[in-house]
Amino acid sequence: MKKRLLVVEDNQDLADIYQLSFQQAGFEVLSVHDGEEALKKFVDFQPHLVLCDIKLPSLSGFDTIEMMQGFPELMKNTVIIIISAYSDRKLIKRAQQLGIPTERYLVKSQISINQVAQVLQGYIPVNEASTS
Repeated sequence: MKKRLLVVEDNQDLADIYQLSFQQAGFEVLSVHDGEEALKKFVDFQPHLVLCDIKLPSLSGFDTIEMMQGFPELMKNTVIIIISAYSDRKLIKRAQQLGIPTERYLVKSQISINQVAQVLQGYIPVNEASTS
């Protein structure tokens, strides 16, 4: 069974590139374009991984993540990774306050899509990757 990845990215072109690239990397990918939609799909899709931008229409990525964390049963099986155009220390600190370590805060200009796919793969437990 493929690992489910929820991509939260408001840039449609980038979301399409992510979707194609991550499907080729072996993920079942669902892309959404704003925080409200992300919350609805988070509950229905129950992703193993969430790749979330920060600057989104409606809810910010931080607000979206904080609301996702309100579903502890889903969160215990989900890893959230932030991908942002911004490398501002205040934003990274805000991510850390939400329990997202620095290594799960990716800056778009500093990482290729293939590298993002490798990071995502790294958060799939070996026993789950081979049995699910």
